[in-house]
Parts: sequence; C-alpha cells; structure tokens
Amino acid sequence: MEEPDGQSALELCLDFSNTVDWRNGRNGKVAKDKIVDYESLVNWGRQHELFKDEEAKRLSRVAKESGKDRSTLRRAVELRETIYRVFSPIAHGKKPDNRDLEALNDLVSESRARSRITRVGDRFEWSWNGLEGTPDRMLWPVARSAADLLTSDRLADIRECANEEEGCGWLFLDCTKNHTRRWCSMDGCGNVAKARRFYEKHRKEST
Repeated sequence: MEEPDGQSALELCLDFSNTVDWRNGRNGKVAKDKIVDYESLVNWGRQHELFKDEEAKRLSRVAKESGKDRSTLRRAVELRETIYRVFSPIAHGKKPDNRDLEALNDLVSESRARSRITRVGDRFEWSWNGLEGTPDRMLWPVARSAADLLTSDRLADIRECANEEEGCGWLFLDCTKNHTRRWCSMDGCGNVAKARRFYEKHRKEST
C-alpha cells in the first residue's frame, strides 16, 4: 500500500473526517456524506494514493464477492466519526471524551498489528502485512495517521473551520506563519464570511 509522506500523512485522518460536507449544517445547510457506499470509500483511498487503480478494482471485487462491502463501510464511518469526536474538541482547546479515545485506540491497535518494516533499496519504511485484496485495508493508514497526529508536535495547530453559523465542521492543520488561519478554504467558507461582514457593514451604514 502506498502512503503519503510527511505532513500529508498527518493530515490524512483529518481529510477522512472531512468526507462530510456541512457536518453540523445550519441555516439551510444540510450535511452531505461523501462516503455513501464501498465504491466511494475505495475512490477516496485511490484519490489519496493509498493504492493504485488496479488494486482499487481488486478491492471492489473482493469486497462484493465476500460480502464485506457493507461491514467495511460501517467500520469506515465509525472510524471517521471517532476521528471527528477526538479532534474537534482539541481544535477548540478542550479534551476529547475518554470513550472516544478508547474507540480510536482499538482501531489503532489493529492498524499497528498489520504494519511491518520492510527494506526498500537502501532504506526502510512502514508497509502493511498481508493486506493484498483486504477490503478494509484503506482504514489502517487512516487510523495510524490519527495516532501519529495525536502524538506529534502539531497538535496545537489543529483547527475546525470557523464557519459555525452554517456548521461547516471541517478540520485542518493551520500551517500559516502567524497561526491565524480560520477557514477550511478562502474560496469557500472564507468568502462566505467576507461577504457576510461586507453586508453587515453596509446594512449598518444605511440605517
């Protein structure tokens, strides 16, 4: 299984949490789940370079033939929601619930049990043991990413999009020099907030 390196590896778990648009939807925004079936889960893994197209096709076939597509989807949603419940409080300077930490620990333990060190040329790297064609193989690097982020020096950089009025709920790492990033993206929630401030300013000036 291929994995992203460096910072992107730490952000993998946050990207997985963000597979729900408008998670806490308010003011007309409705939550939209982007992981609705096993195929969309496989597509997410492929887009994040956890495996190539050929392996994606094999995973879809094996999952369908073994009947593990639905159970894997349930586990994926469980992992995703656990990640959000752990990191959202941290983004707001609070402590996550111990029950959520225990749930994450269970998944991380499975991830650790399936990883091994292999030689690649003159160097060594983590790989996944015996996961060829295993339907839930994309979940283990996500779980390890969550563990690595929790134990990294980037914990204080975790943010949740400040668009609470519409309930965005996306998580991200603030990599700005001044650590002042507030929005999931300036093109999205950032522009919405800018337009809202502009409207409020001119409304007050006109009254």
